[in-house]
Amino acid sequence: KTGLRTGEIIAFAGGAFALVSALIAPGVLAMVVAIVAFSVFETTASVALTAETSKTSRGYAIYASASDLGSATGPLLAWTLIEAGGSRKIGFLIGACLYICAMLLVLVGKRRNDAPTDFA
Repeated sequence: KTGLRTGEIIAFAGGAFALVSALIAPGVLAMVVAIVAFSVFETTASVALTAETSKTSRGYAIYASASDLGSATGPLLAWTLIEAGGSRKIGFLIGACLYICAMLLVLVGKRRNDAPTDFA
């Protein structure tokens, strides 16, 4: 359990770092490397979250719904902002902010689940 949470935190932090790297990349090659790194971190986060939430059917259903919602709205939001006159960098910035929020949610969930209970 601790390993999964640590993996999730590292994956979200690494994904946010990769998106910020793509945001400030000096050239196309550096941006491509950052995007590939993001894909590795995103896959790691997805696997760790799937492993943790698959313990209960309700937990996995919530995760799957949130993942589907993010997959549907994320690219749409970024593309809409780019088409509205922004640069490609706004999409990377939004993605990095959302990954940081996800990492914070994992940290909050970790603290809540690690709290001692009176049921022992």
